[in-house]
Amino acid sequence: MARSSTITPLLPHSLPNYISGCLPLASKCALRGIRCPTDHALIERTHQTMTAQALLGQTYSSHADLWAGLDERREVLNQYFPSRALSHKAPLEAHPGAMHSGRMYRPEWEEDLLCLESVWAYLRQCRWFRRIRTNGFFCLGGYAYYLGKHVAKLSVAIHFNADPLAFLCQLEGSEELVEVPAQGLTKAELMGELATMQTLPTYQLALPFSPEAWRQLEYANSLIGTTS
Repeated sequence: MARSSTITPLLPHSLPNYISGCLPLASKCALRGIRCPTDHALIERTHQTMTAQALLGQTYSSHADLWAGLDERREVLNQYFPSRALSHKAPLEAHPGAMHSGRMYRPEWEEDLLCLESVWAYLRQCRWFRRIRTNGFFCLGGYAYYLGKHVAKLSVAIHFNADPLAFLCQLEGSEELVEVPAQGLTKAELMGELATMQTLPTYQLALPFSPEAWRQLEYANSLIGTTS
């Protein structure tokens, strides 16, 4: 029988003291921009708390021991450590329903649970602004899009169109919309290397001489025992 595990849900903003766990692709996620640490003080404080209580002054003999130590400290903070903001109750004591998301989690289920229509609906609400480089390209989401050297250094406003999958670009000082095909929005691209590994009957482990090889090794190890 395949082994299943549970996931920890992302709690609403009214539960600020919860130390969150793993967040899979099919869960609701909160996007955070990279600005100033004070913009996301709660997250920064969480990092400081875990560092001070689980890392500083501690020595772990292996990755597994480190992980176990972090899990233990997170359990204490969530289940036993009282919070003044929660009337001196522990987070899970005040909100016991947050213990479980309500569904089981296995990596091989995530592709089916990933709803591209939800991704597109979110993107339709967004607008982006970029300045075109001297080579005629602008970058969005790590991908390069070409509009031509004749519009170099101009600003461009961008919004998303789901049918077909494309970005509509409006150049500075112009009413014309230029359509460029969207990149990186397939399930395989959004899920990264995990989607590719799930299609392989076996995975040949590589010596972890690079960060990329080490990351793939960790992905493969996380899949052990999750399929029948």
